[in-house]
Amino acid sequence: MRGPHGALAWAELRLVDDVIRKLERIVGLAVTAVLVVLHVVFLAHAGALWRDEVNCVNLATMPLTEVWAHLEFDSLPLAFLALLRGWIGAGLGADLSLRVLGCVLGLGILGVLWWNARRLGYGVPLISLALFGFNVAVVTYGDSVRGHGLGMLTALLTFGLTWELVDRPSARNALLALVSAVVCVHSIFFNAVILLAACAGGAAVALRRGQWKTIGLLAGVGSVSALSLLPYIVVFQSRKAWNFMIEFPVDLQWIWSRFGEAMLLTGPFARWLWIGLVFIGIITVLAASRRGVRGAPGKPGEVGLFCGVALVTGVVAYLLFLLRLSYPMQPWYFLALMALVAACLDGALLAAASTPLRIARIVVAITAIALTLGPVWRSVQVRNTNLDLIAARLAQSSQAGDLILVTPWYLGITFDRYYRGAAEWFTIPPLSTHKLHRFDQVKEAMTSPDTMKPVLSRIETALQAGHRVWWIGGLAVPPEGQGPPVLPPPTEAPWGFEQWPYYLGWGMQASYVLGRHALPPQRVLVPSEAPVSGYENRPLWLIEGWRAGGEVRAANLRGAR
Repeated sequence: MRGPHGALAWAELRLVDDVIRKLERIVGLAVTAVLVVLHVVFLAHAGALWRDEVNCVNLATMPLTEVWAHLEFDSLPLAFLALLRGWIGAGLGADLSLRVLGCVLGLGILGVLWWNARRLGYGVPLISLALFGFNVAVVTYGDSVRGHGLGMLTALLTFGLTWELVDRPSARNALLALVSAVVCVHSIFFNAVILLAACAGGAAVALRRGQWKTIGLLAGVGSVSALSLLPYIVVFQSRKAWNFMIEFPVDLQWIWSRFGEAMLLTGPFARWLWIGLVFIGIITVLAASRRGVRGAPGKPGEVGLFCGVALVTGVVAYLLFLLRLSYPMQPWYFLALMALVAACLDGALLAAASTPLRIARIVVAITAIALTLGPVWRSVQVRNTNLDLIAARLAQSSQAGDLILVTPWYLGITFDRYYRGAAEWFTIPPLSTHKLHRFDQVKEAMTSPDTMKPVLSRIETALQAGHRVWWIGGLAVPPEGQGPPVLPPPTEAPWGFEQWPYYLGWGMQASYVLGRHALPPQRVLVPSEAPVSGYENRPLWLIEGWRAGGEVRAANLRGAR
């Protein structure tokens, strides 16, 4: 029996624990409410689809036999394409309806964070909400009409269901984990690493308990999911014909710099906050393990072990995946990793759930939110593209006989979705289709010496007939006193199959003809009600007039960039 002093101390501890729990819940609910508002604001401001989203929509709406044949021209497996196809098939193919799908997935991620918190026993996902939820890339790219939102949602769901399988092994939980895992790896390819990390964390707990059957179930979930990816080998083999054009020599320093750029969207401190909390989480798990914290199933010690092993395995495996991928990398390349790390940190910090640590967790969450709210608020009010505005302007201002040039070529994917005017248009270089990222056709253009001939001829025809040329993008200008560049085939060029020298050279060939035959370009203002993302914020130029020939007036073009 407890003495009066012991009973009093116990009551005080219970009171403190209740106060902290209530505070955690209040902060968590308030943060979630703010995040819901941010997702809705992004829904209202994102506007038209940009090229990666259009590429995905175009692929999803192809005849079924064509989807698989063209899958190499997107970076997604089939799960999101199937979801998107069903969504559009239900009559929800307008831009706003598609944005609603992205928003629903983004809000679903918040729901899964709370669901995981209850399953793993830490109640409120404070660190996940603060670090992950208030990350600019998570909101803006996660809610895009791509597979990122579904990828993060299924990764987090699979993480929680893997713990359910470890905590309460059963055929039902094994089936749920398997179904989630298969959908997870077919949402984005990065999720194969997330599944590996979750299974490694689960195996560590099962090994500690001596539950060999559970380890077998985890191995089965991982193996079946991995085997389900084998059909994509055909897709990867097809990509080999042109994939080397977009590969890039990466190393750990490069990955670190790109990760820093992704974090910089949320603020200069964000990268160090993530790194610092990762180290704290790992140290917490190691300290708890050294003290022999075992606990019954679902207790902090085992949850910490599960999250700690998953965290270390996931970070290492993800780095190896990025090194093997060898792509230049964009902020969304790190979304799946951020989802895993955020989910693991809440559980890892639970391994030594002392009162001071719980209070510190609340303080860190509130501080992180206060520092990130401004950048996130500004980012969710940014338009994804202005090419729909340019397309609408040209539909009104251009006429039959005019010529529209779009550079670089990949902007034609967005322009093709929105332009409904009478004027003929080409990309630079001209491609036969503008529905997908057809790098195979770009490769063919790079090997042909006459790639730009139809475009250059069409420029002269339009100007000579008194029509106008509209130029979307930057104007590349030949050096003063020089003629248009002659581009050797990639096999003879010092830069090989690197794309940008060709983009620049093709643009100079077109601008040379304009400088030789036309009046100086005029900038056409296309106002936007909101700031526009740098990925697709392009200028519009009008070039008209005709003279038979003469020296290229490069100075007149030089400011048109």
